[in-house]
Amino acid sequence: DDDKGDDDHRDNCRRHDDGERRRHHCDDDEDEVDRTVIRLGGCKEFDKARGRAVFEDWDHRDDVFRVTVHDVDLPEDTELTVRVEGRKAGTFELDDEGDGHLTRRDDDLPKFLRLDGDERVTVSRTTDDEDDTKVVLSAACADHHGDGD
Repeated sequence: DDDKGDDDHRDNCRRHDDGERRRHHCDDDEDEVDRTVIRLGGCKEFDKARGRAVFEDWDHRDDVFRVTVHDVDLPEDTELTVRVEGRKAGTFELDDEGDGHLTRRDDDLPKFLRLDGDERVTVSRTTDDEDDTKVVLSAACADHHGDGD
């Protein structure tokens, strides 16, 4: 499953935890990865939602930018937009359980997707007014609620 990525490499990881930002350095016999994780929490009426943004900088394969969300109280097929520092990273649709993910994988991802942990990452939906967006999840909301991973 593309959503889970390379979580099986966790056993070989050294974790550097700085509050809400997490950096992992992982290695195995074939590859090394530096992983940055930013927790996302639901905002306002979406306070039950949770998620995370992950950047994986791999030595010998494509780098990965991934955002996963869970328990978003919106209808199936609702399109959500991921932004990093206000720049659009991409869109994805929710499934019938309120879960969804965006994955971008490339040897040369745009610089703004190469997270170091301090970035403002938001997941939003467009309201009926096409120019108006509503933030559904963000790191700031995770901080506000004190949500865990």
